[in-house]
Amino acid sequence: MGINKVDQKSFRYKLLWNTINIWHELYYKYKIEITNQDRVPEKGAIVFTPNHQNALMDALALLFSVKRTVVFLARADIFKKKFFAEILYFLRILPVYRPRDGQGEVKKNLQTFKKTCEVLQKNLGLVIFPEGTHTDKQSLLQLKKGFAKIAMQTEESNDFKLGIQLVPVGISYTNYTQCQSTLSINFGHPIDLADYYEDYKKQPAIALNQIRDKMSASLKENMIHIEDDENYDATDFLMTSFAKKDRSNKKGESRIIAGQVFLKKLESFKNKHIDDYNELIENSNEFLKLTHQFNKRQKALFTRFTSVKLVLNSLLFLILLPILIPSALLHLPTQFLSHLPARYIKDKQFHSTFRFVLGFLILPITFTLEAIILNLACAEFSLLYFFLTYTISLIFILFNLNWLRNYFGYAKIQMYRMFNGKKAKETTSLITKIKHHVVQL
Repeated sequence: MGINKVDQKSFRYKLLWNTINIWHELYYKYKIEITNQDRVPEKGAIVFTPNHQNALMDALALLFSVKRTVVFLARADIFKKKFFAEILYFLRILPVYRPRDGQGEVKKNLQTFKKTCEVLQKNLGLVIFPEGTHTDKQSLLQLKKGFAKIAMQTEESNDFKLGIQLVPVGISYTNYTQCQSTLSINFGHPIDLADYYEDYKKQPAIALNQIRDKMSASLKENMIHIEDDENYDATDFLMTSFAKKDRSNKKGESRIIAGQVFLKKLESFKNKHIDDYNELIENSNEFLKLTHQFNKRQKALFTRFTSVKLVLNSLLFLILLPILIPSALLHLPTQFLSHLPARYIKDKQFHSTFRFVLGFLILPITFTLEAIILNLACAEFSLLYFFLTYTISLIFILFNLNWLRNYFGYAKIQMYRMFNGKKAKETTSLITKIKHHVVQL
C-alpha cells in the first residue's frame, strides 16, 4: 500500500474494518460506553489525543467510536521491516521518527508531516497518544511535547491555515487484560491550536509547553485519573468497589464519569475528615494485603458477597450446566491458544491485544478443524447445523462470561471464609469498617 495511500479509500480496508468491528463488539459484549461524542467537530482538521492504557485496544477504541476515518501515528522502529511496514500502512498508521532513531532518520519526518497535512486537509482524523507510552495505572503520565510539535509543525508547513483542533479522549476499562470488560470512551472539549499561533511564532518551545499543559489538564478532566500515587491501590480498590453510575445522566451512563464523581467525593472527604480518611485508606490497604491471592474483580466482590447470592448463583449454574459444558468444550481450543502467549508476555498491557488478535485469527481455523473432525466421525454431519451451534454457543459463552467470573469469584470467597477462619473474620471486619466510611462520602 505504501505511505502515500494511507488516506485513500480501500475496499479491502473497509471489509477488514467491518469484520474487526463485529469481533470488537463481541469482545466487549456490546459493553462500550461512549459519552460526549457531540463535542467532536463534524468538520475541520482534528487530532485526537487519547490516554494510553491498553496497547492496540486503545487504537481500536478510537477507530470504532469516531464518525470519520482516522490515521494513526506510531513510533518508527516498528516500520523497520518492509513486510510489517506495508501492513502498518494498510492499517493507516504513519511512522514518527525520534532523535533516538538517529538524525538521518528524523529527516524522514518531513514525509510524515506532508502526509499528515493531506490527511487533515481531507477531514480525516489523526490520532496521537500524547503520553508516548502506555501505563498499567488509571493515572495520566507526564505528556510528551511530540503531539503538540507534530500538530504545530503541520500547521506551520501549511501557513497556519489548517485550523487544527486537538480533541482529548479519555479511555478506561473495568479490566484491561480481559475480554467482556466494560470499555468507556469520553470525549473532551476541543483545544483550538489557533490560540497558540502567535506565541509559537515568537517562542516555539514555550508555546509547545503551554499546549502540553493544557492537554494534560483537559485529559485529566475527561478520564479516570488517580492523583494520589502513594495510596493508588487503596483508592483504585475503593473506586472499583463503590463508584456507581448515574442512570439519570442524560449523556448516558459512564464508568469514567462515575469514577470521577467518586474520586471527587473521596478528595472532599479527605479534606474535611482527614483522620477518618486515613483510617479508610489504612483499612483498605490491610484488606488488600489479606486478599492478595484474589484478583481485582474478586476483591471488589467481597464488598457485595452474601451467602444468598452464592446459593442463587449456584442454582443458576446448575440449570445452565448442560449448555455450558458443550459450549465450553467447543471453544476450548480457541480459548487456550489465544490465552497461551500471555504467559510469556511480561507487559500486561499487551495481553488483551494478543487475545483479541489471536482469537480473531484462530476462531475460523478451530471451527474448520472441528468441522472436519466431526464430519469424519459422524456419518450424518450437517455443516449448517454445526455452524449454527458453534455461533450460538460462542455468543452464549461471551454473554455469560462475566456472570461466570462473578460466580466463581463468590465460590472462591466462600472457600476462603471456610478454610481461613481468622483471616476471614478480619476481612469481614475490615469490609464493615470500609463501608461505614464510604457511606459518609
